[in-house]
Amino acid sequence: MQIQKLDVEGYRSLRKVTWQPGALNVIIGPNGTGKSNLLRLLELLATSAKGRLGKYIQDAGGMDPLVWDGIAEGIRIAVKTSPVEPERDAMRDSLTYELELQRIGKGSAYRIGRELLAKKTVHSLPIPRSASPSMSVAGGQKPTLNVR
Repeated sequence: MQIQKLDVEGYRSLRKVTWQPGALNVIIGPNGTGKSNLLRLLELLATSAKGRLGKYIQDAGGMDPLVWDGIAEGIRIAVKTSPVEPERDAMRDSLTYELELQRIGKGSAYRIGRELLAKKTVHSLPIPRSASPSMSVAGGQKPTLNVR
């Protein structure tokens, strides 16, 4: 599986970035341009895939240090990957993972506004608010899942 496209908004210094990596990538640039934050974003994605997103955010000190400029209202990530099996059709069988984290107030609390793993690009499809689950987490507390 290879990342074909990564869209991110509001994560640390990555205000609004689209990256379409190749098979081999070298990340270079002046200090403060987001190289380390791109790698941290990939770590966040890997941690989320392992089901440890809450611990990652808690270890980071909550949402404040994770959002762009400390003031963004949330983080939005969309990743499109090639199929796991190389013989599969890359256009038809690619996977898309979308994650939206929303701040609750100014502290460390957040909620998962959207988390979706789909077989094709779906971020252009609206999800009715009444049908979407949400998860709220405050510092030091266990997550609670609310389905409306």
